[in-house]
Amino acid sequence: MEDSLESPYGFALRRSGGCLDDEVDCGETWKPFHTCCPGRTFCPPNQKNVKCCPSNADCLQLIEGDPHCGNGTANMYDAKVDDEHGYFCCDPAEKGFMRPNTFVGCTADIADLGASTSLMSIVSKGMTTPTPTPTPSSKPAPAPSATETSDHSSPASSDLVTEGTDQPTGTNVGAIAGGVVGGVAGLALIIALLWFLLRRRKQQQSQQQQPPSVNPVPRHELPASPRVEMAVDPSAVGFFGKRAPAELDPEPRAQQLVHELPAGGSGGKDMPSYR
Repeated sequence: MEDSLESPYGFALRRSGGCLDDEVDCGETWKPFHTCCPGRTFCPPNQKNVKCCPSNADCLQLIEGDPHCGNGTANMYDAKVDDEHGYFCCDPAEKGFMRPNTFVGCTADIADLGASTSLMSIVSKGMTTPTPTPTPSSKPAPAPSATETSDHSSPASSDLVTEGTDQPTGTNVGAIAGGVVGGVAGLALIIALLWFLLRRRKQQQSQQQQPPSVNPVPRHELPASPRVEMAVDPSAVGFFGKRAPAELDPEPRAQQLVHELPAGGSGGKDMPSYR
C-alpha cells in the first residue's frame, strides 16, 4: 500500500441540503449539512472526521501526514479542540464556520451566522482549475471564477473573496463559414464560364468544317435558248417525211406480153418467146 493518498481521497466536503449528483453522500452531520465525497470513493463507517477512502477501510493514516480535501478544488479548515484536529472542507465560494458546541459547516452568506458563530481560517487552499486554451475550431469556454482568500490568525476574522472572470476571445466562426461559401461559389462560376467558352469554340469549329451550301437557280430564271430552224432538201423528203414507196405493178411479170421482133430480117429466124 502506498505511503500517502492524493485526491480524490481525503477529507470530506460539507454541503448544505445534500450532495451533488456526481458525489457520494456519506450522511448528515447536523441539519442541514451533509458530508460529501467525490464519485467512486468510499465513506468508512463510524468516523469522527469523515474521510473519502479507496475502500470501506479507514484511511486516516494515509492522509494525516499530508492533510488535504478529497475534492481537489475545495478549501480545508481545522476545527481544532484540545489539540485534536477536526479537518473538514468547504466549496471555494463558501466559508467555514464553527459554533460553540464544535459543530462546523459552510456558508456563502456570513450574514446568516449568529453572534456566537465564528468564521475559520483556511488551513489548505484548493487548486484552481486551469483555464483551457481555446482553439480556432471550437467556441471559447468560459473561465471559472478564481477565488483568492487571505488567511488570518484570529478565528473571528473574516476572509476576503475576489472573483474575476476572464472571457477569451475566439475566432469568428461565421466569418470563416462565409469565406468558405464565397470561395465555393466563385469556383463554380469559373467552371461554368470555361464550359461555355469551350462549347462555343466547338460549335464554331464544326461550322467551319461544313461545305458552303449552293442555292439552286429556279427553273423560271434560266435564260431561254433560241430555236434554230433548218431548211430541208426536197430530195430528202422521203427520209425525213417517211413517204411510202410507190407500189409495183400489180400484174405479174409473167403475164406481160413479149413483143416479137419483126420477121423481115435477113436470114433471120423467129426468136423464141420467153415465158
